[in-house]
Amino acid sequence: AQPPLSQQLKQLEETLGVTLLERNGKKLELTESGKILYHKAKQLLQQLDDAILEVRETNEGIKGILSIGCVKSCFFYLPETIKKFNKNFPDVKFHLR
Repeated sequence: AQPPLSQQLKQLEETLGVTLLERNGKKLELTESGKILYHKAKQLLQQLDDAILEVRETNEGIKGILSIGCVKSCFFYLPETIKKFNKNFPDVKFHLR
């Protein structure tokens, strides 16, 4: 019997109608189709991670430290802007540089 991972890979290849891995003895190498699937799957997983983070942030509120660097001329406007921002995001702390 094939190991579960090999079975799943074979089933995926059959479903897609392509070979994803070239098998040379113990060495495995992605085919062009395998590389495309790998990169697309990686992007999808990153998008899923981003979505989970975004959902958690809306539930928990946004937290952290925001570093701000600006020229002296913006210091006149900065306190009011920070005050408004802080009303919406009270768990965000500021670090001015």
